[in-house]
Amino acid sequence: MLTIAATARGAATDPATHAEVTAANALLEAGKYVEARTAFAKILAHAPDSPDANYSAGLFACDAGDWEKALSLEGKALASDPNDARYQYGWGSANGVAALKGGLFSKLGYAKKCLAAYRRAAELDPRNLKYHGALLNYYQQAPGFVGGDVDQAYGQAAEIGKIDPELGRQAFTQLYLGEKKPELAFRQYDEALRASPDNAAILYQFGRLTVLTAQRLDEGQAAFRRCLKLPAPNAKDTSWFASVHWRLGNIWEKKNQPEQACAEYRAALKEQSDFRPAQQALEKLGGSKT
Repeated sequence: MLTIAATARGAATDPATHAEVTAANALLEAGKYVEARTAFAKILAHAPDSPDANYSAGLFACDAGDWEKALSLEGKALASDPNDARYQYGWGSANGVAALKGGLFSKLGYAKKCLAAYRRAAELDPRNLKYHGALLNYYQQAPGFVGGDVDQAYGQAAEIGKIDPELGRQAFTQLYLGEKKPELAFRQYDEALRASPDNAAILYQFGRLTVLTAQRLDEGQAAFRRCLKLPAPNAKDTSWFASVHWRLGNIWEKKNQPEQACAEYRAALKEQSDFRPAQQALEKLGGSKT
């Protein structure tokens, strides 16, 4: 998953650089990540101390696995304002990548810095879902000797649920599946659908759960088909219907029906011609895009 997220403000040393940062952030908001990465690189070429450019370029370096570059860039951003939650998050992300890819004897130190920075980010901006999600992932995935703690992970899921109930359900689902307890994940979606049977977001996540577990596939299929008849939960999400068709294709694959799967993947591409998950799925199955 891409760690980049557009910033709400653009700290810059002059109006021209500020305008460039704002434009680059707009590219992030639009999901144009290649163009955004290029834009931030251009900013740093003439304004190497721009905190927001260092922050965003550092997250791109994290996604590329370039931990040394990420640490350098995020370190500059953090030094400009240690009380900016975004920069703490960026510093945590860089140290997290370093803990995974760095030298054997330095992994422990990087991991501890990662956790400390994520905690500080959540303290500074306690309603930011991204920061709680980062902490949840850390607590769930890290070994105990560097702070991994499943109880703490569940605590973060609860915090997420207080802010956004649907994302809270997704967080608990992640943890239940990690502990191989799919029945608990299904239980929370069964309850949610009884209360809101035509909630497209809940229907989609229920269908996704059937794909992840390869259980209750017929019900998942019905949920996705219902999604196609409902408005998108977010009117600005241009990939919604493409994603629904892609997930229907996933179910057909689980059912060992490649022709039907390809038909759904092609339907996804009719909704959005550059929808990469459907393109990749078709390539894997050897199906035509037309």
